[in-house]
Parts: sequence; structure tokens; C-alpha cells
Amino acid sequence: MIRTLACPRKRRHQVAVAVTMCLAGPAGAGTDTWVGASGGFWDIAVNWSNGLPGPDSDVELGPFDTIFRTGVVNIDSLTGDGDLGIEGGSLSVAAASSIGSLSFSGGTLAGSGSLSVAGPSTWTGGTMSGPGITTFNGPVTLSGNSDSRVINGGRIVNFLDATTWTNSPGGDNAFGAINASGGAVLNNFGLWTDLISSNPSTIGANGGGATFNNFAAYIKTGTSTTTVAAVFNNIGALGVEVGTFTLIDGGTSTGLIDVGIGATLNFAAGTYTLSNMIAGLGTGTLQVSGSAAVNSQGANAFAGQLSLVGGTFNVDTSFDAPGFNMSGGTLSGNGKVTIAGGGTWAGGTMSGTGTTTFSGPLALVGNTDGRVITGRTVNFAGTTTWTNSPGGVNAFGAVNASGGAVLNNTGTWLDQIASNPSTIGSNAGGAVFNNIGSYVKSGASTTTFAATFNNKGTLDVDAGTLSLNAGGASTGSIDVAAGATLNVGAGTYALSGMKAGTGTGTLQVSGSGVLNTQGANSFAGQLSTVGGSFNATGTFAASGLNMSAGTLTGTGKVSFAGGGTWAGGTMSGTGTTTFSGPLALVGNTDGRIITGRTVNFAGTTTWTNSPGGVNAFGAVNASGGAVLNNTGTWLDQIASNPSTIGSNAGGAVFNNIGSYVKSGASTTNLASIDFVNAGLTDVQAGIIDLPSNFANPGVLQGTGTFATNALTNSGHVAPGESTGTLTIAGNFTQTSKGSLDVQLTDATHFDTLNVTGTASLAGTLKLSCLNCTLVKGQTYTVLNGASNQLQGTFARVVLDGFAPNEFQVSYDVADGDVDLTVLRSTRSGGGGTESTLPAQAIAAVPELGSWQLMLLGLIGMAAIRRAPTRRR
Repeated sequence: MIRTLACPRKRRHQVAVAVTMCLAGPAGAGTDTWVGASGGFWDIAVNWSNGLPGPDSDVELGPFDTIFRTGVVNIDSLTGDGDLGIEGGSLSVAAASSIGSLSFSGGTLAGSGSLSVAGPSTWTGGTMSGPGITTFNGPVTLSGNSDSRVINGGRIVNFLDATTWTNSPGGDNAFGAINASGGAVLNNFGLWTDLISSNPSTIGANGGGATFNNFAAYIKTGTSTTTVAAVFNNIGALGVEVGTFTLIDGGTSTGLIDVGIGATLNFAAGTYTLSNMIAGLGTGTLQVSGSAAVNSQGANAFAGQLSLVGGTFNVDTSFDAPGFNMSGGTLSGNGKVTIAGGGTWAGGTMSGTGTTTFSGPLALVGNTDGRVITGRTVNFAGTTTWTNSPGGVNAFGAVNASGGAVLNNTGTWLDQIASNPSTIGSNAGGAVFNNIGSYVKSGASTTTFAATFNNKGTLDVDAGTLSLNAGGASTGSIDVAAGATLNVGAGTYALSGMKAGTGTGTLQVSGSGVLNTQGANSFAGQLSTVGGSFNATGTFAASGLNMSAGTLTGTGKVSFAGGGTWAGGTMSGTGTTTFSGPLALVGNTDGRIITGRTVNFAGTTTWTNSPGGVNAFGAVNASGGAVLNNTGTWLDQIASNPSTIGSNAGGAVFNNIGSYVKSGASTTNLASIDFVNAGLTDVQAGIIDLPSNFANPGVLQGTGTFATNALTNSGHVAPGESTGTLTIAGNFTQTSKGSLDVQLTDATHFDTLNVTGTASLAGTLKLSCLNCTLVKGQTYTVLNGASNQLQGTFARVVLDGFAPNEFQVSYDVADGDVDLTVLRSTRSGGGGTESTLPAQAIAAVPELGSWQLMLLGLIGMAAIRRAPTRRR
């Protein structure tokens, strides 16, 4: 509740006279005195001492009440202690005048003189006009529903005591308006009580040009709307306790403003200035709407809610309020706006170089894309909840930030965008979002940051997709829940020292996005590249990889502990990529590229393609210093079309330290890469094209084909899986360190090595019994070569699981074969002690037309103890 300051009536009159320059000139020479009865009519001549007053008359009414009802009368001055009732006609006063009270219900009070009214007055209708002054020293009641209460012609009306303004239920025009215009000035030096409740009413007029100066207290207690269509200057105290008080013609306020809970002070048009405003205790609404421009100068505080539904609210220093509601209009300026409590932002623009700070909870609601921030800094220090709802094409609920706008979230931002995709930022760019607190996305739809996004706090993507399309950096924690995606879709984004959460969702790079990692970074979910570039300069660890396009590059170490899929895209740079878990190489594209990079395959790698066109190869195009290290198991299931590891450009190395197993029926080309087999290469089906002049220090086995110009074996060649035939399509040379490992079961189950070119033998022939059933006289061809292409002999024969004197080894140069002939039928479960024939026990037998070397198994075997195994 606002109280007017105590001030003696005489003093208030002196102030009013001083303010309004009440002296208007000398009185006329003639005096006309009222001689009629109290309550008589002015227009009756016998009521006057000198007849009806004229232009030069100084009228003296004495203590009598007088009614002016008709005619046009001009007088010089007027004095009296009674009540002057004006019901019609026109009374013009030229000089300073005074009366006891005024009952004004119609007609016109005009002139350039000043009229001082001492006692209580009523004004239900009629016009005050002319450049004169009317001063109400006593209380005034403005009542009735007429809109014919008019002030114009530059008149000044002073209200020095209590003014009570009311209306009552009535028709469409039952407004009780004070139609002030044409330079009219209303000065309130007392307590103005606005009881307008039944219908909206107005002070001023559409024509404008009037001014209302509130020097004391204006209190609105009526529930309806009061509109001031005059310039409204508040130097004292303005209290809007109920209803709505609307200003549409501008003005200023340097005094106190108090708006009660549920009430509204509305700036709807014109330009209004708030300067060093003193806030009351009311928690109502200060609203800017329509075309209004409200300028806040100096330090201003308001105890209620700031509401922007239109117009412009411009702050040059500071403005504080506990609440905020914005659905339209503009908040601008270079000052600081602080909202201590809760708020709602559904639309409207924040601009200028100043700051807006939300310390309490803020709701970003609605489907409009008209929520705009241009150039301004907006601080979100409380809990910000961002939602939209089902709607049309434009139902996005966007926060359109651009032009140097900065959004700082130091609180908790709850992104609940679910019904339609939405955006923070704009295509115009130039905005920054700094997450220093916590950003939590729980909405199922897609949120796109078209603003630079810097994360120094906590980023949680619990559902849907959060897409970063304007770059930024993160040194905070990132957690992406299962099924959710954090996407870098455009711009350049940097991760430095990222702290991984527990979510197993997806970190994705797409489009033209560039994701740079610096220092040690870890992510609990899966890295996905469907475009763009992922550049690691430090270390990056994730549970898995899904790569279908884009580039993984950099000098750092990238490791994946779990599973992954690689369907396309490029790995480059001088760094390393390590797959510790299962990896699927899928698809028919030849766009899976490794350039210069080291890629370690430590788990199970499954490589497939499917039926398709000419280019459906599913190749791994490695070149330019690329190194592929397989320390796990590589399952080559290429079946539908031939495929390749390597490229015509060359310069890549494939180190097989683990197991490479080809089960696909098609051809795999390893001839375009420097393939180093230090582990096991098992061709179970199809063909493996090896590099020309291939040297094997590891194990080659299987029932398919190794194709090469020349294969030099210093490791192990083991035909079959249990038993079977392995083909070398090309020349075969075994060095002194090499071993041909042959397993025997019976006449139809034994190992054979087919060599289509020259077979040059040395080193070891290892013979293993695999649950043998040997029949005397049977011959087993363990090496089937080309005619007259057999050279040399094995330097030693290692026996595993055979009894003494069971076979002989012979070399048939004409047929190009190495045969085993059974000398004694036997049955053995295999196992036993491994024995080696000394080199001197192998003798060459000169041929007649051809030669044959016969080697007798003369070594006594120990008791059989174990089943034979492949030697590696």
C-alpha cells in the first residue's frame, strides 16, 4: 500500500500555483454581486446586483451556491465561498478566481484565468478548456459513466487533495473517461484513487497532446483497465494494486512504482523512461506491449514480474526483477538485466551489447522460432527447461542466436525437445553457447547447435540426437546414453581431456564436421563416422567404432575396446588405430581406405561382401605407408566378388601375427600389399593372391589356393585343416628352416601339397599320424608337383606318432611328386615321441633315365603318448 506524504493544503496550493503559473492578469473594473437565493440560476438577471455579468465583470458570489446552466458568458474574475454548479453553457474566466466548491456536470469552463476551488468538488461531465488553470484544493470525486468529461485547449488542472475516480456498470460507452487533449495538463499533488472497475476507462484521448504529472500518489484499486492516453510522468508514487494500468503516450518515472500481485502496469505505446526507479513490495507485472518503447536509465528495480509481449524494453545501466515473462517484443540496450526468480520465454528478441541473467528457473516454451538473441549475452544460472510440442512445419521452439550473441549456462539446462527438431543458433552464425554447468538432453528429437558450443561442465545426452554444427571445444565430461547420439555435423570441434561418463551411446562425426581430440580423451560409448573428419593428436579410447564414411586421422592413438563396424571411410595420418574387440568389415564399397596409418586388429575381424555390381568388392585400400597388424583372428569371408587388401599405389604393409582365416569362396588379393605372415594364414576356400616372390616365415595352411609367382617357405606349410589338399599356384621353394607338415589318417584322408610350378625342396618334412590306419603297399602323394619340376630333397624328416619301419619317402622327378609308401600295415591312435631322421640317413639313389630317392623309416619310435598337432 502506498501512502501520500502529509502536506498542508495551503502549502499544496502554493506549490500548484508555482508550478502552473496561475496569475493571468488584472481583473475588470466592474463588480457584479450575487443577490439571489442560494441555489439560484446564473442566467436570471435579478439574481445580480448589476444585471447579468459581462466581459469586464468581477463576479462576487459570496457564500451562496450558484448554478450555471446556459449561455456563453465571459467574465474577468470570480470569487465566492459557496458551490458553483456548472450544468451547461460556457463560462469563461479571464483572471485569477476562487470558489468554495465546484459541481461540474456539463457545459464548459474556459478562459485564461486561474480558478482555485477550496472545498470538495464533483465532476461528472463537462469541458475545461482554454489556457487557464483549475486548481482543486479539496477532495474531488470523478464519477459517472459518461465520456464527456473533457480537458482541452491547453488547460491545466491541479488536483491537490484526494481525487476519487469511479464508474459503474452500464452500456458500451459507460467508461467514465477523462478526455484530455490539445495541450491539457493534469497535475496530481494529492492522493488519486482510481476505482475504475466496471468498464475500462481512459485519461487522455486518441488525439493525444495531454500530460498527466503525478507528483504525489496515484493508486489504482479498481479491477478494470485504466488507459492513460496522455504523457504520464511519475515523480511521486504509482501504485497499481489491482486491474491493469496502461500507458500509451509515453512519459517518465523517477519515483516509486508498486504493482500488486495479479495487477499489471502495461506500457502499450509511446516512449517511456524509467530513471532510478524505486521498487515497491508488490509482485505484480510490469508489461511492455504493442509499439511501446520503455527506456530504463540508471539503476532500476522492480519487485514483480517483467513481461514483454511486444514493443521494446531498453536498459542502459541495470534493471532487476524477480520474474520474467516474454512472448514478443525486444529486450535491448547495453545494461544489465537480472531476473532473480522464475520466468518464461516463449518468443521475442534480446539484443544489444548488454547482459540478461536468469538466476532462477526459466521455461523456454512454445513452438515458435521467434525466440531471438542478437549480439546480447544471456546468462542462465538457474534451471532452464526447454520444450516444444506437436505442431506444424515451423513448430521448432528454436533459440535463434546470432550476431555475437553469447549464451552462458552456469546452472542446469534441461533440453526436453521431443516433438520436432529444434535449434540453438542460426544459419547466420556468430553465436556462442558456453556450458559451464550441466546440459541434459532428455527429449527424443534432434537438437542442433548452430552456435559454437563450448563445454566446460557436464554434457549428458540421455535421448535423441544433439548435433553440434558450428564448432567449439570441450574440456568437461560427456555422457551419451544407450540409443542417444552426440553428433558433430559441421564446423571444427575440439575435445581436450574429455572425461567419459557411463553411457554407451554414440559420438558421431558427419557432414563437414571436424572433431579434434587433444590430450587424453575417453568415451564410454561408440565412435561413429559417417562423414567429416575425426582427428586425434593425443589419445582417444572408446568402446567401439562404426565407420561408413569420413576420415579418422591424426598423430595420436585411437583404441576401441569393444566391437565395431567398418563399412567405408578413410583412416590416415601417422597415428595408430587399435581394435581390441570384434570388428566387422562389411559392405561392397571400395572406399574403405588406410593411408599412412597403423591399424592394429587385436580381436576377431570379420571381412565380408555381398552380391552386387562391378565395384562390389568390399576392398581395404591400403597405401602410402599404411601398416596393418593382425594380432587377433582375421576371418576373410569374401565370397561374392573378388576383393583386395592394399592398392595399386603400393607402399602398405600387412603384418599377420595372429591368424588369417579365409573361408570365402572368392579370391582375395594380398598381392597389392607387403604381406608378412609371421602367424597363421589359413586358406580354407577360394584363392589368396600373395605378393610376387612371397617369403613365408609363419604358417600357411588350408584346402584352398595360395597364388604367387614364387613362394619361399622358411616357416611351415601345412595342407588341409585336419587332412586335405593345399595348392600353391606358382613356384615353391622351401629353405633349410622351412617345414612341410603332413598329416596322415588312411588312404583317402591325408594331406597333399599341390604345386603348379617348380618345387625346390630343403628343410624338414614333418609326418604326423592322425589316428592312422596304414595298409602295406599303399602310396600317399604328399607333394604333387609339375612334371620334371621337382628339385632337391628334404634335409630331414620329423616323425610324429609312427612306429619304426612303417614307410619310405620317394621323390619322383618325372611326375614331380613326393610319395610315401607303406612298408608295414599298422593301426595307431597317433601320438608318441617325435623323432627326427638324421641328414646322413637320407641317401640319393641315381636314376636310370630318372632318379628316385628312397628313404626308409628306420627310427624306433617310443610308445605313443599324444595326438599330433600343427606346428607353428
